[in-house]
Amino acid sequence: MDWKLTTITYGDKPNPAGTRTFSTEAAFESAAREALADLRAKIVSATLPDGTVLNVAELRRRYTPKSR
Repeated sequence: MDWKLTTITYGDKPNPAGTRTFSTEAAFESAAREALADLRAKIVSATLPDGTVLNVAELRRRYTPKSR
């Protein structure tokens, strides 16, 4: 199983939820940090390869967005 990140991006009108799948933790981590830092994005869910679903608080704890 892969890492999965589902987000909604808000702007003039919200984009429907989209799920991206990653084959490496590094790629997942980068996308999670980017989504957490993007004020227009809302993370709907994050799923680890073992099936663990992370809530946003746990995702922020593990993958704190890098300052710009």
